[in-house]
Amino acid sequence: MGESVSIMLNGLNASGQAGTATLTAMGDTTLVELSLPAGALETELVHIHVGQCGETLADVAHVLANFVGGFGASVTTVDVTLDSLLTGGFAINAHQRGNPGVYTACGNIPGTGETSVQASVET
Repeated sequence: MGESVSIMLNGLNASGQAGTATLTAMGDTTLVELSLPAGALETELVHIHVGQCGETLADVAHVLANFVGGFGASVTTVDVTLDSLLTGGFAINAHQRGNPGVYTACGNIPGTGETSVQASVET
């Protein structure tokens, strides 16, 4: 496997679900591994969205594997290179089970060369 980027997924709406995401380069694809603990809310749907967490979060760019049981792990291979995600223009966003309009966790995917205390890049 190649380069990997780890980001924090910050809990939203008192969900109690702050977790992690690791994106790993696999040639023309990217392995996305998510982990969320049990919390006050349960997460189901999760996506890579265009924009950043907050007001600029926009359309879904890539659908990720749903969380089963409201928390735990989600592992997905997306048909896009890691470099194409490292633009500073994407975020991973999780949605409450049964109420997708409520966000439970979100984390910004950093741009290349961007330094952040919430992101670390390993090769």
